[in-house]
Amino acid sequence: MTSTPRALGRYVLKRRLAAGGMGEVYLGEVQGAANFTKRVAIKRILPHLAQTPGFEAKFIDEAHVMVQLHHGNIVPVLELGDEAGELFIVMEYLPGRDLRAVLQRLRSAGRPCSVELAIWLLCEVCDALDYAHRKTGADGQPLQIVHRDVSPSNVMLGASGEVKLLDFGIARARGSLHQSISGTLQGKFAYMSPEQAEGLAVDARSDIFSAGLVLYELLTGVRPLEAESETETLRRVRSAEIPPPSTHRPEISPDLDAALMRALTLRPSDRWTTAADFGRALSQAAAPYGAADPRALTRLLEELFPEGVVPEAPLPELSLDAALNAQLEAAQAANDGLAHTRTASRPQPAATPSASPSARPAVEPSTPPAEVTPHQAQLPSGAFSASPTRVPKFRWIFLGAAVASIAAAVLLLTPPAQVPLDVRVTPADAAGLRVTVNGAPHLDGATYAVGTRVDVCAAARDFQERCEGEYRVRAEANWVRLGLEPRIALVTFTATPANTEVVVEGIEAPFTQGTPRNVRLGHAVRVVYRAAGHEPLEKTYDLLALGEPRAVREALTPQVVPPDAPPAVGAASAPPTNEVVGRRTVAVTSLVVDSSPTGAEVYRGATPIGRTPLTLPAPSSPTTLTFRLSGFADLRREVGPADGPRLAVALVPAAPGFVTVRVMPPAGSLLLNGADLGTNVLDKRALPPGEHEITARFKGAQETRKVVVKAGESVVLKPFVLVAADEADPAAP
Repeated sequence: MTSTPRALGRYVLKRRLAAGGMGEVYLGEVQGAANFTKRVAIKRILPHLAQTPGFEAKFIDEAHVMVQLHHGNIVPVLELGDEAGELFIVMEYLPGRDLRAVLQRLRSAGRPCSVELAIWLLCEVCDALDYAHRKTGADGQPLQIVHRDVSPSNVMLGASGEVKLLDFGIARARGSLHQSISGTLQGKFAYMSPEQAEGLAVDARSDIFSAGLVLYELLTGVRPLEAESETETLRRVRSAEIPPPSTHRPEISPDLDAALMRALTLRPSDRWTTAADFGRALSQAAAPYGAADPRALTRLLEELFPEGVVPEAPLPELSLDAALNAQLEAAQAANDGLAHTRTASRPQPAATPSASPSARPAVEPSTPPAEVTPHQAQLPSGAFSASPTRVPKFRWIFLGAAVASIAAAVLLLTPPAQVPLDVRVTPADAAGLRVTVNGAPHLDGATYAVGTRVDVCAAARDFQERCEGEYRVRAEANWVRLGLEPRIALVTFTATPANTEVVVEGIEAPFTQGTPRNVRLGHAVRVVYRAAGHEPLEKTYDLLALGEPRAVREALTPQVVPPDAPPAVGAASAPPTNEVVGRRTVAVTSLVVDSSPTGAEVYRGATPIGRTPLTLPAPSSPTTLTFRLSGFADLRREVGPADGPRLAVALVPAAPGFVTVRVMPPAGSLLLNGADLGTNVLDKRALPPGEHEITARFKGAQETRKVVVKAGESVVLKPFVLVAADEADPAAP
């Protein structure tokens, strides 16, 4: 149902942008001279809350706080309006997506946010927080503003690369007395500081802790304090036992680990004193990764939202039933991050709860909308009229005085239709399989309200997480099918003899045994072993069943050569020396030297004398030969007249080194020694010692670097940052 645009003061409400537990946000327009038009976002208290004690005062407090904040990283409030007794806040309109939506898409795509972009985003948030924390009033005294709800859904990302903090709806400031209604614990549990969860006084360091949790999730995709219930989440928040982010993402440097973990300490006194200090530490830690900027953010948004950075899908109508459900979720601060302050209007007199049934405003049954930020979507104008509804019972939920004040209205509402959600995951027997809906465990037979958007995810050990983001629950059958893809892991194949070549299914080039390789895990991975003079061996492994470290060991069977078999093609023809031929002893004249694998450079002392296989004059006295081959450990061998006419040595692979590097944007690709890897990230890729060439490509742009890998050492390279050839600035150097 739709309605014609409605005037609210000098503004015309065009579309409803968002709705939550506390209010609604509309896209509004104001007309000026000479056809001048300006778009704004208008926030109104939900009608059923407008007369609840404390809500109107809280709404006014929010406006008083935000109207004093003028910063490039804060959504500004333009005015607090009052039209016929209906209060509303007018804010800047910023089309784009919130950070929560970006994290959902990154998780669905199975890719992390780049380290440099994550740091840049948080530095922008820290700038906003530091400004708000230091803000003074007209008397020059600090306002002592604390946001208290720093979370991904309150970080707005504009389509042009802007980063803005919004929703100071539960902020505390000096002189504001109405922020906490009846003692209600406000803010999202998974992003709270320990002192906020304990109900203690908070200051700027509480926001620093919450900002650190946002960065942690950006870097790792993990909410470190989230549990399967609000009670357990609060317990984790109060203890604040958080592992370093490098435990989830090894490429994170010690400096970044230290800067972030200082923000996440249990005691506020151990944290960064100011958000500016935190931001400076992050900027310094970003040096190894390169720099990010608004253009990088714009490219990421365009990649993650090919349907359009500004969504166009209509938002469902918000019935009173749906609004109450949204508010209950807000009060509970569910694990999926729902619940943050929104807007709406207070009711007209005819809509008061004490009115007779005939005077009560009719409300059309609907369903709770998905959580979106105040500027997340441009949507058609919502209806202000509605149709009659039946009045069955509804369950009581006591969540403090704020929820108790609306319980009577809840009893009179029709609950939205609840339907089951059938989630099937393949493979169904994956170890550690876990299915979640909006971050909470999904149980067979669980039902969800028709029309709601849910995030369905499946994860299992040794598989990449797979998500169906923002799935809308339908009235008919709801089937969600998630196929898990095995992850890639290091596996070591060891075999004898030492010169065995290993060919793994899915890897074109053979490699020498004993070298860890990145292999796509699977239940039936075929591996072929080959070595000169031995029977080839072919085996199939269940790599998903192997424990850590993943390693297999095999032994090849030597070939049986008949005594009268002709010599192998290419065999050395030098006559054997120092052996009996008939009844004569032939004098030693030469020594045939070979290695496995062949091609090793042979040194006598420091002087190179050739590559294997080679024939040398037979030594008249003991001498030391050194064999060197890239990827193998040096081998020294002493030879003398008694060693016979032939010498064969087996080289042992050197321990690998590890390389970590990425290319930005993520649509780019990496080549290793000329071979396209089909990915934009190397995460501790095992490589044989020596020099390697790494090339990054993106839409005609290319950059090549050489890296020297040493046995047992890890190298973290500065990220490749490429700009498509057709987008490059011709004036740039």
